[in-house]
Amino acid sequence: MKDNIKEFLKNFVNTLSLENIDTVHHDSIRKKDRIEILAALLIAATQLDNKELSDKVFSKIREFQLNCSGFEEKFYGNDDENVGSYGAIPTSFVAIAACKYIYKYFPNNYEYNRWLLKLGDFIYSVESEGAYLKGTLNRSKALNTDLFMSYSLFVISKNLSNDSVRRRMYEEATRRTILRIMMYQFSNGSFPYQSYTFKVPFLYHIVVTSLLKNFAISSRDEMITSVYNKAVKFINSNIFNGRDINWERANDKDKEGSIWAYSFLLNIYPRGESHSNLIDILEKHFENGLFYSSTLGDSDKNVDKFYSAWVIVSLDHFTYDEVENKKCKFNIFLFLNRQLLNIQALYRYMKQRLLNTIYDTGAHENKNPHD
Repeated sequence: MKDNIKEFLKNFVNTLSLENIDTVHHDSIRKKDRIEILAALLIAATQLDNKELSDKVFSKIREFQLNCSGFEEKFYGNDDENVGSYGAIPTSFVAIAACKYIYKYFPNNYEYNRWLLKLGDFIYSVESEGAYLKGTLNRSKALNTDLFMSYSLFVISKNLSNDSVRRRMYEEATRRTILRIMMYQFSNGSFPYQSYTFKVPFLYHIVVTSLLKNFAISSRDEMITSVYNKAVKFINSNIFNGRDINWERANDKDKEGSIWAYSFLLNIYPRGESHSNLIDILEKHFENGLFYSSTLGDSDKNVDKFYSAWVIVSLDHFTYDEVENKKCKFNIFLFLNRQLLNIQALYRYMKQRLLNTIYDTGAHENKNPHD
């Protein structure tokens, strides 16, 4: 791992290790306790081989596990309550972190491995045709969330026997998700945030592309490789000019300027001038072991423990390996599926707008998690 990336992890660990283990996961900006911060700390401490701290963090994480086996997610707003409910993203973060910790320090510990497999089984249980239940309250089918959940299953399955039925089932769920992600790619290479929308937040397109790279490398699948290269082409043409992100060009401003967009981009640009420029941006917005919230506006002056956790998690799947830059092949199956999804999205959008003019029942995506 590159020295400056390792320095980010080292400083993050050094800063958080000074805090009380019972309160270290508090997000002071949004006034919430967040399991994602503990997961990021476990990833970084394990990577740096700080077993004493890793043991403490893993023990604390287990205290917060819900009865369903998942973990709590809390809304981002300052006015939202410090009360959460099951969420896919924190659950996947914990699974990724726990894998790193258990497989490094306790590969033969029955209790820990059983705990990890129970968590994996729960993640598998909330999948339906490649989509995962995003949360008890927030039930939208976000592509980046689906890919994070599948990535956590992928990480767990790598250490299971090749003949394991559980491994086969986890891998099949992962392939269903990847196929679904590929079918939602627009003709220009971009990915929408969620099903039945035409908006493309740059942040989430970057996240999906970054994770997709690891699947393209591990599978060596020609279709995934082609879809990935097409997504990178969209980034090169519309998002990242090699020096900075063109935030003003996005048709959806959700989390505009977020610092973790740059850390996910590192995986897409593992070498060269673009990589160096991204490192420079991250270093410029890094202070006392934590990253700033954003590169834009006043928020670039606030160190943000929660967004720093996203950066640390993103660095965990960083690889110098590169996907073969093949010409993007035209795939009639994906093309026709995308056209059908466009029609469905437009129909559902118009129907929802019409119904809401009669009586507003809210966003379509929260009505039925598997619609």
